[in-house]
Amino acid sequence: MNTLAIRQAPTISPLGALFVVLWSSAWIAGKIGLPYAGPFTLLLIRFAVAAAVMLLIALATKAPWPDKLSDYAHLAIAGLLIQGLALGCAYLGLELGVSAGTAGLINGLAPLFTAFAAVPLLGERVESRQWLGLGAGLIGVALVVGDHVSLGGVSWVGYAATFAALAALVGGTLYQKKFCSTMDLRTGSFIPARRRASRASGGQASAEPGSRLNHSLIGVPLLASKRSP
Repeated sequence: MNTLAIRQAPTISPLGALFVVLWSSAWIAGKIGLPYAGPFTLLLIRFAVAAAVMLLIALATKAPWPDKLSDYAHLAIAGLLIQGLALGCAYLGLELGVSAGTAGLINGLAPLFTAFAAVPLLGERVESRQWLGLGAGLIGVALVVGDHVSLGGVSWVGYAATFAALAALVGGTLYQKKFCSTMDLRTGSFIPARRRASRASGGQASAEPGSRLNHSLIGVPLLASKRSP
């Protein structure tokens, strides 16, 4: 009796869908918030809240913490690249006039360049169908971005910062894959968020001295987190 193999339709992970919503909302939230606060202030709020939430989740679920100091260093470097530099440069570009849609589309090239770099750096294999899909995505993004990018009213520094954000995102993704892929997601998310909040606080103090943000309130979760392992 012959049996037919039934191919299951691809499913969408709930966590994957949540990630897409949260990540894409960063560009919209940044564009909305920048008229009222500087980029480092927004990043400080974002990372302080994220650090507090992830610390509570890690403690409530008794998540394992890294055993070696080198693991903490790897997480800090990955977080600096993926969130600190990537979002910092992206928010700077938004502040300098780059539209949220254009910034999102430019950073949407990250999977393509990550796939290109992962082949020689990580030894990963990309199938022909995947290259075809990535190539089609590149052409689509290039057409949209090329139609919208113009220096009229926008400093070239704004676009340079946006492409620097793309480079940091790609580099951070590759670094995280190589050195942090076996670490726990809960504590592995809290540690870089705390580091990024500290860096954003320093950037705010030096670049945005006139900010009205109450440091005593934002600093509460950062001070509390220092009691964690």
